[in-house]
Parts: sequence; C-alpha cells; structure tokens
Amino acid sequence: MTPADAMTILGRLAHPLAPKLRIATGFNMKVKDGGGTIRIGSKLIASLTGESELAFMLGHELGHIALGHAGTWAYRLGFRRPDLEQAADGYSLRLMRARGYNVKDVPWLFARLMARSSGKARRELTVRRAAIVNAIVGEMT
Repeated sequence: MTPADAMTILGRLAHPLAPKLRIATGFNMKVKDGGGTIRIGSKLIASLTGESELAFMLGHELGHIALGHAGTWAYRLGFRRPDLEQAADGYSLRLMRARGYNVKDVPWLFARLMARSSGKARRELTVRRAAIVNAIVGEMT
C-alpha cells in the first residue's frame, strides 16, 4: 500500500469530520490536533497487505475522532486505554462493512501486529483486541 492509497481510502470512508491525512515516517499512527489530522507512518502503510487492512487502520483513528477520544487527556498523552481501543476497533469494522470493505481480512492484520509488538503489556493488549475483533467479525459474517 502507498500514501496515495491512504488518501483514496480515507476519501472512500467519507467520514463527516473529514480530517486531514499527514504522512510521517515509521510505523506509528495517531490522531493529532484534537481530531483534525490523522498521522500515519509510511512504513506502516507499506507493511499493510491490502485495502481492507488500511481501511481498518484509518477507520480505527476515525473512530477515536467520532467517539470523542481524541480530545481526552489520556489519548493526548499517549495512554492506551483498552476500552477506547476496543470501541475504536468496533467503529472501524462497522464503517468498513458499511463502505463495502472485507472485514474478514482484519484478523490477519492483528496476527502480524502481534508478531511485531514489543513488550509484554503491548502484546497482551494486542491479543485481547484481536480476540474482540475476531468476535465482532464473526457476528458480522
């Protein structure tokens, strides 16, 4: 996937808040400016294997904006609250399905993210999120 793909997919998701997309380096992704900008790393984009994976990642960040997470202090300081992450994951899956993306591709993304995660706590959070995402995908299909 490329930065141009990210721009195209964000446009297809047609989110009413219409944040800007900023391409950075590395594997990070975050909502910035209180929800006005989504920053995604070019290495993260390149590591994704298809449109559905990229749509999930962008939809997840759109979920943080739509659900009001981007304005919280915990989010701004970089604290990952499992309840907020799970809510954003669910939002992304529903948005993907509504826009015609294949939600069945998303569990494979989590398998790859777990392999890349560093630190026990980060891996455990990824495992929990993967289980919840798998359950939501199962209910959708």
